[in-house]
Amino acid sequence: MQTVKLSGAGIVTPFGINDFQSPPKRFSDWYPFLIDDGKLRLESFKKLKRFNRAIKMSIIAAELALSKFKSENATSDHETGIVISTNHTNLHPILKLNHDAKQFGVNNTNPSLFPDTVLNVLGGHLSKHFGFTGTNVTISDGAFSSMHALLYAVKMLEKNQLSRVLLCDVQLKAPSVFNGNVSYNPPVEFVAALLLERNTHITNSGLDITMGRCSIEHQSNVELLPSSQVNLSLAIALANGEETAIYTKTVNQHFFQISAFDKETCYE
Repeated sequence: MQTVKLSGAGIVTPFGINDFQSPPKRFSDWYPFLIDDGKLRLESFKKLKRFNRAIKMSIIAAELALSKFKSENATSDHETGIVISTNHTNLHPILKLNHDAKQFGVNNTNPSLFPDTVLNVLGGHLSKHFGFTGTNVTISDGAFSSMHALLYAVKMLEKNQLSRVLLCDVQLKAPSVFNGNVSYNPPVEFVAALLLERNTHITNSGLDITMGRCSIEHQSNVELLPSSQVNLSLAIALANGEETAIYTKTVNQHFFQISAFDKETCYE
């Protein structure tokens, strides 16, 4: 079975940009748990000022993940696909459009607001920004979006449908007006971008992801973290110099064991 290589990662969290050391292992220990846009003072934000916060953070995280990657064709890269994991990034634009309609009438709303009300607009912006024209998919599956997006990306690489995939996991809270009306609202905010590649050269640096058998024998002794953390955890593992991650699935649960040295934590 082919191994997939995680060769680049970038994150935006309430602790800052590409701060891989500060986030606690469990979401319940995070404070703050919301990203303060005002503290993200970067030149990158200035050139992206016309975009909404979800698009800004996605592009910044993706640029960090791709910092060592050079596309052979800067204008149209058919070998690189994009997979987005997200749930509520279109709700803030929908509220803005609704406010516009109430204030100016439905026929006089700002037309620039409409594209952002579509959930897969993130994939379109990333494709345009980086010139990636391979498969472009948005996965929205509540608490399981992160895991399912990762598995989708890995499967495409295993089947040689693409050479690499940019996975962008965008977990931002829904506007408070929707409290109680959404099936899943992430406990914390973060954006994690991963560059996944077919592992064609054994000497490639990065973290190996293998779809195989988990070495954990007694599930009762395993600390299980929610699958919504898995992409963020992989990004942190890569930054920490870890080398392996093994995925397996039982009847009702998914397990991701990160590093052969971490036998007590899986993601369900």
